[in-house]
Amino acid sequence: MALLYTDSLDMLTGTAPAEASVGVTGTTTGVTCDVSKRRQISVAFRSANGTGTYSIDGSNDGGSWVTSIACTDTQGTALSTGTTSVIVASTIKAVYVPPGFRYIRAVVAVPAGGTHFAYLHDAG
Repeated sequence: MALLYTDSLDMLTGTAPAEASVGVTGTTTGVTCDVSKRRQISVAFRSANGTGTYSIDGSNDGGSWVTSIACTDTQGTALSTGTTSVIVASTIKAVYVPPGFRYIRAVVAVPAGGTHFAYLHDAG
């Protein structure tokens, strides 16, 4: 099965493709991403040599934001339970973002150094 549309973007830096990003080293609210034409949205959070707490904000107008929306942790034991943040320590974790928002953005809080990434991979 082929994906009809794919895109790769580091939501924290705005770099496309995501793999070309140098990441961020401090607490960051990322760029606004229009996901209105996407049916499936996954975001992979990656932390290199540090720890970060990641979350996703949602908006329908690009100006008023609902912070820390509940996403599905792909590694969780109860996939029906939403999580509002994911702690990543020198590894990678992913979430599924629920439909219903026109725009999303990633946020990372960095208490302990490292380089941080939020890769948007989506399919329509």
